[in-house]
Amino acid sequence: MSALLLVEDDEKIGGLLASALEANGHQLCWRRTGAAALSAAGEREFDLVLLDLGLPDADGVDLCRDIKHLQPHCVVVILTAKREEMDV
Repeated sequence: MSALLLVEDDEKIGGLLASALEANGHQLCWRRTGAAALSAAGEREFDLVLLDLGLPDADGVDLCRDIKHLQPHCVVVILTAKREEMDV
């Protein structure tokens, strides 16, 4: 199956996503900070990154750019709990 990097600081949301992804046979690497996610992206290849836009230690857009620099062929899906368009 696919190798996925989940970048989510919220335990509840991350836990739900991790359970669903692992139950479907994906190899999951869950990181809770931008720094840890960038380190993981530098250590191994991922097919897909699920990236929370609102991390406490990193701007999600900048982190996306950094991950794409390390892994240009990796697909990045940005997630957010924000409701207002101007917040995104």
